[in-house]
Amino acid sequence: MLLHGLFRTPRSMSIPARWLASQGYEPHNIGYPSRKQPLAELAHGLAVELERRFGTDPRRVHFLTHSMGGVVLRQLCALIAEGTIAASWKQGRAVMLAPPNQGSLLGEAVGDRRLHQFLFGEAGQEIRAVEGAAISELPLPKEVGLIAGTRSVGIYKRALRGKPEAGWTNDGTVAVNEVRVGEAPLVEVTSGHTFIMNSRDALEHAVHFFQTGKFSED
Repeated sequence: MLLHGLFRTPRSMSIPARWLASQGYEPHNIGYPSRKQPLAELAHGLAVELERRFGTDPRRVHFLTHSMGGVVLRQLCALIAEGTIAASWKQGRAVMLAPPNQGSLLGEAVGDRRLHQFLFGEAGQEIRAVEGAAISELPLPKEVGLIAGTRSVGIYKRALRGKPEAGWTNDGTVAVNEVRVGEAPLVEVTSGHTFIMNSRDALEHAVHFFQTGKFSED
C-alpha cells in the first residue's frame, strides 16, 4: 500500500509503484484528501479502504509512505490499538520516507495558525511542531523502517534562521531529527523531500526492509 504526502496525489507515487511491481509486489496506490480532513478522519478512511481491499486476503500488507502519509499510518495504528476500529487485514512491514514524526518546525515557521490551516489544511495543522507532541506519541507499526533525506534546498535554513535547529541535517522540508522516533531503524539518502520517493537508493532500502525487516546497513 502506497500513501502519498500533503498536497500530493497517487500520481506522485507512480515511480515507486512501478518499482515495487518490478520486484514482485502488488502495489495499491491510493489517494486521500490530505488538506480536507483531520488525521483521525483520514485514518478512518484508510481503514475502510484496507478492509475493502484486503479484509479477506491472507497476505500481509506492507506500506510505503511519503511525508504526512506516514503520520496517517501512525494515526491508523493508534485507532487500532485503542479498539476504535477493527482490522481483519494482516499488517506487514512499513517503510516511511521523510515522515515528520516529531512534528514540523518548518510548518511552525509559517507563524499564523489560521494562515497555516488555510495553506495546509486540518491535518497539516496537526503536524506543526507546536502541535507535534501528540504526533510523536502515536504508535508505530510493529515493524517499521525510516528513511530521511539529506539534500537541503535551503528553505529549511532560511525559514528557521536564528534558531539552533536551522543547522540540523534536513531534506529542505523535514530534518533527520524530525524523522527519527524511538529505536526505529533509520537510514539517510542523498535526496530532497519532494522527490525522495523516486530515489533509487530509498527504493532499494525499502525493498530490502520489506524482505528482511532491516536495512542493509543494519
